[in-house]
Amino acid sequence: RARALLEENLSVLRELENERNTATTLKRFHALNLLGILALNEEGNHARATALFEGSLDLAREVGDTNREGATLTNLGYVALLQGDNERATALSEEALAVARELGNAGVDILPEALVNLGLAALGQGNHERATASFKEGLAVAQEVGVKASVINALEAMATLAGTLGEASRVAHLWGAAQAAREITSIALPPGERALHEPYLASARSRLGEVAWEEALAKGQSMSLDEAVEYALAKEEVD
Repeated sequence: RARALLEENLSVLRELENERNTATTLKRFHALNLLGILALNEEGNHARATALFEGSLDLAREVGDTNREGATLTNLGYVALLQGDNERATALSEEALAVARELGNAGVDILPEALVNLGLAALGQGNHERATASFKEGLAVAQEVGVKASVINALEAMATLAGTLGEASRVAHLWGAAQAAREITSIALPPGERALHEPYLASARSRLGEVAWEEALAKGQSMSLDEAVEYALAKEEVD
């Protein structure tokens, strides 16, 4: 129903092309962006999501809306990441970060997700140092500005990083904390993103064994979000 209404909305806006102004352009931007999110998370259609996000990016640039430009570049970087195109994800995330830093305080909502995307792309390229720095900055910024969805994403990314470093207990602690936070906030984990982390979770689970994994996961689930952030940034193990 959401898709049908958004497509109808776009059709009406296209008919108003002769009356085109900033307001109608931004309405088209939002419709395209939301359709892109649906294509990505509900259909798993990366090509369609990319095309829709690129269309919304063109509109943001047309009206000179730098904030929306940065957010859409982040979305495009995320799609590239899910496709396994780490080079493209890196380039788009770096472009989004440049926009966000140029915006200063107005760009703080863009920073965390762009940093997490950049870190995951670095991780995919075997650059653990850059991944660590990106995740820590993204987590710290998200916590500071109070964007819980980005805090959770950063915790999950750091769990994956721990998996690449062979720190199985830490994987479980961070993932458990993120899992609990998702349940409390009702912020769902998109299927494509879950698939990105799954190999590292499975490896850590196998390394620990079922009983130890569940115990470590439960310890993570018992953390508050603030405690989980402190643990992730301090890199201290849970007793």
